[in-house]
This record gives sequence, C-alpha cells and structure tokens, in this order.
Amino acid sequence: MYCSKYQKKRNERQNFCPNNKTVIIFFAITILASFILQTKSASADSPSLAEKIEKAKKNIVWIDKKYDTYLNLGETIVGVLKDENIKHVRLDFMDNNLKTIINYKYADKEFLISDFIDDWGFLQDSVPVPKDNKYGYIDKTGKEIVKPKYDDAYEFSEGLARVQKDDKWGFIDKTGKEIISLKYDYELDFSEGLAAVQKDNKWGFVDKTGKEIIKPMYERAPNFCEGLARVQKDYKWGFIDKTGKEIIKPKYDYAFDFSEGLATVQKGDKWGFIDKTGKEIIKPQYQITSSFSEGLAAIQKNEKWGFIDKTGKEVIGAKYEIVHEFSEGFAAISVNKKYGFIDKTGKEIISPKYYFAYEFSDGLAKVQKDEKWGFVNKNGKEIVPPKYDFVYKFSKGLARVMNDYKYGFIDENGKEIIKPIYDKASNLKNNMIILEKGNKVGVLIIK
Repeated sequence: MYCSKYQKKRNERQNFCPNNKTVIIFFAITILASFILQTKSASADSPSLAEKIEKAKKNIVWIDKKYDTYLNLGETIVGVLKDENIKHVRLDFMDNNLKTIINYKYADKEFLISDFIDDWGFLQDSVPVPKDNKYGYIDKTGKEIVKPKYDDAYEFSEGLARVQKDDKWGFIDKTGKEIISLKYDYELDFSEGLAAVQKDNKWGFVDKTGKEIIKPMYERAPNFCEGLARVQKDYKWGFIDKTGKEIIKPKYDYAFDFSEGLATVQKGDKWGFIDKTGKEIIKPQYQITSSFSEGLAAIQKNEKWGFIDKTGKEVIGAKYEIVHEFSEGFAAISVNKKYGFIDKTGKEIISPKYYFAYEFSDGLAKVQKDEKWGFVNKNGKEIVPPKYDFVYKFSKGLARVMNDYKYGFIDENGKEIIKPIYDKASNLKNNMIILEKGNKVGVLIIK
C-alpha cells in the first residue's frame, strides 16, 4: 500500500504505518465483526423451537379418529384399519391433513405385530410388506415397487435386498430385478460390497453381480467388517480377506469381528485380542471381553469388570459389577447394583446412584431412579430429574416422554414443550408429530 509523505509523518508520530497485510487483517476483522453482529441479530429475531411448537399447536386441525393406528413416515401418514374378521389390514397413505388418501394397500395382519411396524422400517425408500403370506415391496407413498411373490424378504442393504422363494435365496435391486438368482440355501445382507451365502451347508461370498468371489467352503461365515471376515473351518475360527486369502488361520475356539483394528478371540476359556496380521496383541487371559470402543475394551477378571487399552494395559481396574462400552468419553458402570459414570481415566464423574443408565448420546444419558426416568449431562447435572415413567432418545432437540400412559415432549433443558396429555404421540419425523387424544387426532407441523 502506498503512503504519502504526510501519512508517513502522521503515522510516525503514532509509530504506525499500515502495510498491505495490516489492511487485509483490518478489513477481515471488520467483516467478521459485522457478520457476528448480523448473526446475533438474526438469531435474536428467529423464533425458538419452543415458540415454533407453540405456534404449531395453535394450527393443529383436530379431526375424528378414523383409523386404529396412525404411523408417521415423515413424508406421508399411514392410517391402519383392522378387522378381526379378516386376515388383512388396510393401509391408507395420506398427506399431513389426514384427509387426502394418496394410496392404499392391504397387508397380512401379522405384519403389525412386528416391532418393525413402530417406525414402519421406512429408514429406506422401500420396505417388504406381506400379503397372503407373500412379500412384495412398497415405498413411502404406498406405491407398489415389487409385487408380492416371495416367501420371505428383508430390507435393502447397499442397494440390494435378499429374498426367498421355494426355499432358495437370492437378491433383487430396487426395481425388483433379480440381480442374483435364487439358488442359495441361505444368505446374509451385503456388507462392504460382499454378501455371505450358504450352499450345501457351506458358506462363501458373492459380489453384487452374483460372482462367487469366495467359493462356499466354510462351516460358518458372517459378513465382512473392517476388510476382514471371520470364518469357521473344522470348528476353529480365523479370518479371510476379500480375495479369500486366509490372513489368520482358523485356530481359535471363537472370534468376534474386528473393531478399531483389533478382534476379540477365544482360546479355551480365555479371551484376548489379535491385530489384522494375526499377532496376539493381548494374550487370551480374561474371562470375557468386549470389542474396543473409543480406544478401550471392557474385560472381566475374577467376576469383576474393568477396561484395557490397545497395548493391554489395565487403564481401569476390574472392580465393577457391570460396565457398558464407552460413548462420548464416558461409560456407565454398576457398583452395589447402582449405576454411575466414569471417564477414561477411571474417575467417577457421576457417582453410582441410579437403578439403570444408558450410554451418552448428544451429551445426555437416560437414567432411572425410583422407577422414574430422566436425563443427566456429562457434569452429572440432572437436566431432566427422573420423574417420567419412560423417556425416549432426543431427536432434533426433542425427546418424547410418558407419564401415566400419556405422552408429551421435552426440550434439551427439560422444559415440557408439549405436556404429556396425549394418548399417543408419534416420533418427530420431517418436523411432523401425530398426536391422539380421546377420539381426536391431529398433526403438529413445525415450521
């Protein structure tokens, strides 16, 4: 940057003469400050989640219940009509006003018994639905993707789904085309590009074209994990790579999948860990072990549990009755039948005082005390004191809660955004919640 003589004299008195770098930094700071102020202003103007929900509650249109069950698919709502005198249930696919029926389908009544129906399994674009004991596939709008013709069917995994017909298994794609012909006695989902298949009581692996990359030759062969698959041969377990090469010869009495580079293996009645070359990093010496999670694995010794690191060092001594794996830097532990939490040094961050506890997720953990449930944060503060009959996981800042078989929602501060006064409340999906009360049903849409 050019400085005139006058500017130089003035700046010399101030012991300052800006150069290009200084000017750039100055303008960058100015722009950043302006952006922060604008962001704060915008944040102050934008409504909070609680305010959005309060507004949404006022806009709910309540109508008479027409269906036995309402299912929230996010994009659509399914109304389920049951009839004890027939073997089918009718599934009406509607938009969020609960009036316009987009599509309808019939399914076997037993379909609704499955836990799968709670969330409809619609984590994917299409799911298997049975009618007259034959499975086909439909999407979230009820559109039939594959006609019911299979004796059994599973959800899609890596783009393909396993299906069964006349006691033989194969794979279809999302258009219903049989990519891998139905010729196997059994099979597992695709994982890391390969699927385990069984033929004549032997297991091997196929790729997504149906090519048998590894001929069926093993007694058991679960799927690939971290590039290797555990296989059983002559009642011993080892590991193969994706070419079929035996990286670790079958010599162990049992083995689990690799996790964080190490696999749990059993010799006799003792457990230890091997790496992907087969080297026994931690000799089999423990009663039971878990897989590694966040760099630590649970081990049992003398009927007590502790944790080791990947060198085999006992970072946390075996002194607990029960331990859970580490999640977000903390693990739930049990002492004298009470649960608390420790960090990775073994320090008790939350003293054992709960009847039960789940792992941390998004900074909060579910805890139970005196038959009531609540949430604690990582400082041990009860953000939501145990006062509910049950609580569900947080999703997008909300958690469903239940008291006296009435449902509502709380925010991450424990505030009851939707009081538990409803007979039923769906999960939050696509900013939509279905609420049922008495003989009325309505849809809360957060905008």
